[in-house]
Amino acid sequence: MKIVRRINNNVVQVDDNGVSKIVVGSGLGFKAYPGDHINTKKIEQTFVFDKNDNIDQFVKMINSISFDILSISREIYNLCSNGYNLDLSENFVISLADHLQYTLERLKNGITIKNPLDWEVKQYFPIEYKAALSSIVLIKKKILTNFPELEVTSIALHLINAERATETELTGIELTELISLTKKIIEYTFHLTLDETTISFARFATHLRYYLSRQLNSESKDPSIDESLTCIVKQKYSKEYSCAIKITNMMADKYGFDSNASEIVYLTMHITRLIRENREKKL
Repeated sequence: MKIVRRINNNVVQVDDNGVSKIVVGSGLGFKAYPGDHINTKKIEQTFVFDKNDNIDQFVKMINSISFDILSISREIYNLCSNGYNLDLSENFVISLADHLQYTLERLKNGITIKNPLDWEVKQYFPIEYKAALSSIVLIKKKILTNFPELEVTSIALHLINAERATETELTGIELTELISLTKKIIEYTFHLTLDETTISFARFATHLRYYLSRQLNSESKDPSIDESLTCIVKQKYSKEYSCAIKITNMMADKYGFDSNASEIVYLTMHITRLIRENREKKL
């Protein structure tokens, strides 16, 4: 592993058998010169790049972030991956570090910002929200004791964006707004107010996330669903089926999704369960 260039005292670009990497470690870049072998024992973090990645842009970003912020971002990555079983992209470390660096600069100037999606994110993505709360506890302990809990939603959105299991081209904000819009269609169709705190709603939100992931990655469910089953669902749950059609039409208009019969049937059954459990809770 040879040094390509020194970025700062803690960050170095290296070549590892033809693979370009950025390595981070305390004092790693001190008296480091191109062509030298890196002291691998000092490496604390590694970021790997392929030929299509803009490494110069990454270098510019990472050079503007303090070593302490990079370290706490890695700790948060480990906390959320191991403590909350979130499958996160490595890019989360840098995107969060960049956000935290900017947040600390805002706080120095007395500027705090409340994210308007706080309620929705808390209800639709409870695991990510709890992980973000734990992240703030860690930040308060390691970086800034008065770090505002108002930042919990922004951190949760970074977690949502970085999750590989439901990785889509939609941002966490877009995903939250889409779930909210779907909820409004259901409430309007059935003339009721859904309880977002229930397990059934959390289950429904999870189904929507995976549905969107499959759509954006062209991995829709098997389109060869039994036609007789579709007919039974349409007859027995006609209102729920009609609601599912409204939702898929909205998604088609907004994002160009083409939902097959299988997706519509599955969505109908999720809506049916959601409505039933919502009504049962109010009895």
